[in-house]
Amino acid sequence: MATLKQWHKFRVTTGGEDKEGGSLSTEVDRTMTGGIYEVTAVVADDYAVELLWDTGYGNLDNWDWLYILSDEDVILELTYDRAGAGEVVCCIKVTANVPMMINGDAIYGTALTAGSTTTTVACDQIRVKNNQADAAGDATVRLVLIET
Repeated sequence: MATLKQWHKFRVTTGGEDKEGGSLSTEVDRTMTGGIYEVTAVVADDYAVELLWDTGYGNLDNWDWLYILSDEDVILELTYDRAGAGEVVCCIKVTANVPMMINGDAIYGTALTAGSTTTTVACDQIRVKNNQADAAGDATVRLVLIET
C-alpha cells in the first residue's frame, strides 16, 4: 500500500482583480491499494495517434488517477467500446508543458439529459493524437495511471 499526495493551486489576474484557489501547503492524500502504470511515448507529427493504455496494460483493468504531460499540444482521448454500438470518445486538449491530472476513469456512456439518470462506464483505452501538420514536431508524452 502507498499514499498518493497531490497539491493543487491556481492564480490568475484579470481586469486588475486576482482570483485564486487551492493550496501548495495543504496536500490531498489518497491511499493506493492497486497498481501503477507508466509509459513515455513519442507521438509523430502529421496527426499521428498513439495508443498509450488499453485495459490490462500494466495489470490495470481500470484506473482512479491519471497524470499526463506533453512537450507539444496534443489531444487526449479516453474511450469506451460499447460492444457493437460504437465507441464513446471523450477528447481533451493537453497544453504543452502543462501537467494535467484526472481523478477517475468514468466516462458517461450517454448524453447528459435533464430529468433522467446518466450512468458511467469505465474507460477502456487511452490514446493521444499529435494534432500537428508535417514537420511541426514530434510530441513526447508521459502518462501515469494509478489504481487506488
